[in-house]
Amino acid sequence: MLKKLLPTILIIMLAASTGCANGSISKPVSAVSPVSPISSTPAQSPAAEETKNGWTVFTNGNRVWSLLADENSIWAATSGGLYRWDTISLTYRKYTTLDGLASNDIRVITKDKEGNLWFGTNEGGISRFDGTNFTTWTHFTDPIYPNADSVYYLVEDQKGRLWYAADGVYVGYFDGTNWQNQLNTLRTALKGNFNTISSMVEDAAGILWVGAGLGLYRYDGVNWQTLTSQDGMAGDNVMPMLSDDKGNLWLGTDGGISRYDGVSWQNYLPDV
Repeated sequence: MLKKLLPTILIIMLAASTGCANGSISKPVSAVSPVSPISSTPAQSPAAEETKNGWTVFTNGNRVWSLLADENSIWAATSGGLYRWDTISLTYRKYTTLDGLASNDIRVITKDKEGNLWFGTNEGGISRFDGTNFTTWTHFTDPIYPNADSVYYLVEDQKGRLWYAADGVYVGYFDGTNWQNQLNTLRTALKGNFNTISSMVEDAAGILWVGAGLGLYRYDGVNWQTLTSQDGMAGDNVMPMLSDDKGNLWLGTDGGISRYDGVSWQNYLPDV
């Protein structure tokens, strides 16, 4: 069973990686007591249920959505909770809503410059872990989408703002004090030509790029711009993205791979 193999899978993946608004969000809805430290017992398959303060949570962590390497730990966001794997002691610690997480279905993990871990969840909002406590925010308010709490993308920019993409259409950021929703700004700037978000990244120049089903959205800190295949990209459906150490932006699209060097596009098309 996959859940019995999770510790082994994480070790293999670690070895492989070392070798080769104007809306708002409500105030934090939870800030729970400190969680217990990582288990010192020998590694074993994650338990299917957890009981705390009279509550029992049943989870299934077979589906892993995101991984984050943090010093000697590997964090795994799964459909059945959060796992922290210690690569030195080969032990793990499991976290669920009983520990303060927004949801047990976690989709993305990122770490900010201050060392906090942020978790985007499915239908639960965003949780922040400072090493001791979880704090959770929910309810991205908007007249059309009043309860957008499914957060699949998180990116911290060079100014220390945490950008999020929620429920496929929301884009906004947290400046450390307030949450700002950019959805209405996007709708106006792009004249309604806005589609489901599939990726998000900031490049070395501080430009925020948002991939979507009908093109690529570029934010320079002031204005939003739409780019499509008519501008030189291989395809309009932008899926994975990354920015390399030379400042190039790479896209995976429905028409092939595209590279943008800040001036022009170079496309690498599939063999036909």
